[in-house]
Amino acid sequence: MGQRQGSDLLLFLESRLLSDRQLPGFSGTVAIGVRSAGSAPLWWNASFGATAEHGIAAARAGDPDVEILLDDEEAVAVLEGNASGIDPDRVVGDRSLLRRFLQRYLHVTNTLDIRLNR
Repeated sequence: MGQRQGSDLLLFLESRLLSDRQLPGFSGTVAIGVRSAGSAPLWWNASFGATAEHGIAAARAGDPDVEILLDDEEAVAVLEGNASGIDPDRVVGDRSLLRRFLQRYLHVTNTLDIRLNR
């Protein structure tokens, strides 16, 4: 099996939401980008409400309620359950929405989650 890449996080998010049959429990728009060295970012865009609409794209969709752009290393860390090294100042927009999303879909309740409360 090959080494993980940052874009694997976006594939995981897409897979996670495709397999989830429950209501999101919150509403808003989320954009998570991953930038690999020397290339443009790849984005996972999602809109949550009565249902969740989501997908991977070459561009960030519109003006999301919250967005975060990660590098490969940070994205792999999130995928492996260790998001504590991510600077919460990189989060643009509604931190509480990102926190609810992380808790609901990634079960993240670590240091990043606590730092998002600032």
